[in-house]
Amino acid sequence: MNDRYEMFPMWQVVVPNLSSDQPFLRHGLLALAAMHLRHTSPPPFQSRYFDLASQHQAIALSGYIPELRTITAQNCHALFAFSALLLPIQYSSIATINGEIDSEEVLAALTGVFDYVIGATIIAYQGDVWLRQGGLQPLLTRTTEPENILPYLLKEPQDALRNLSAAVDQLAHESGVDEGKVSIYVRSIDMLTNAFPTEDAQRRFFDDMIGWPHFVGGNLLRLLRERDPMALVILAHYGVALHAFRDFWWLEGVGARLIRGISRILSLSPEFLVLMQWPLSCIAGEEGTQYMYTI
Repeated sequence: MNDRYEMFPMWQVVVPNLSSDQPFLRHGLLALAAMHLRHTSPPPFQSRYFDLASQHQAIALSGYIPELRTITAQNCHALFAFSALLLPIQYSSIATINGEIDSEEVLAALTGVFDYVIGATIIAYQGDVWLRQGGLQPLLTRTTEPENILPYLLKEPQDALRNLSAAVDQLAHESGVDEGKVSIYVRSIDMLTNAFPTEDAQRRFFDDMIGWPHFVGGNLLRLLRERDPMALVILAHYGVALHAFRDFWWLEGVGARLIRGISRILSLSPEFLVLMQWPLSCIAGEEGTQYMYTI
């Protein structure tokens, strides 16, 4: 679930205890467990566990959504825990896509994940005082917005994001370009720098990588739903960050599927497809790239 050992007791003890009083959280845990069983089972049993996961998720959502109308000291912990569970549940669903990649299916699933990330931050904001006094406090580690750390990244992601920023600058000088869109691109790239490793091998970036949808907010999500080409290119670079953590069972294959799906959508836009060279090169071999940490 995470790369921080201090969070293990939270998932092993605190969240299961919370589920004893909240059926929607209990069904969320069962949905995630079913997806993990699908991941570890031989092919003949995988569809069965996927169906079970879908059933449990549907029941969980039917109880979770009404609770969101009023966030209280009593329900905020279970709501926040479930919102966090939705990420691996949804990402693992993307990992199950077999055969030829359906680009629209992958993108729809990813934007759905982004919705859940943004929703989790709303719960965290409204229940902040209560959550910080409870067992889910480890999930609330970052208290300030991340800054652009581009100069400190390892060379390969630094060069790739500099090229991406240069393309945005060039686009900004073209006539008729929406300045509002450009500002969304710039902010998205600034926040994306935190999703990649720096020379400091001790720096943890998993949480910032997973939280990127929150930091860029709903504006980028809107552009992605409109299939804005530059927004899709930025998302493909985020796919490289997802791909770096593919050893997490629920992220296996997600980054690669996302990058390939976007490249297909942009196949008729050569001016944007050329910006896909780095993301595509990062998934060309399953060995990954030299700057990625070993998870």
